[in-house]
Amino acid sequence: LESYLRRQGLVGTPYTPLVGDLKMNYSMMMEARSKHIKLTDDITSRVLPFPLEMLKTHGKSFFTWLGTTPVITIMDPDQIKEVFSKVYDFQKPHTFPLGTVIAKGLATYDGDKWAKHRRI
Repeated sequence: LESYLRRQGLVGTPYTPLVGDLKMNYSMMMEARSKHIKLTDDITSRVLPFPLEMLKTHGKSFFTWLGTTPVITIMDPDQIKEVFSKVYDFQKPHTFPLGTVIAKGLATYDGDKWAKHRRI
């Protein structure tokens, strides 16, 4: 899977079996929280140290690993538009089974149902 992502032109962290980037993410979060900050400081480096470091290292499009699942981050407006307009190419992950019971709508729909509600 990692080699497929790289062939698609994405860059990112190498896969670590089972844990992915969780260990690195956790250690960066603990390090960031151990430092004191002022009210006038930019809190991004404290709240999201791992994604911020990946953005600095890999640019606006990259992948990381949440356990065994790749997480692709894109920040280019044209790529974002493509993702949101191609319902059949980009399916949402179903990581929270009760999500459809608790809330229904555009955020939880897939396929034809998503396309229909998006047009409304």
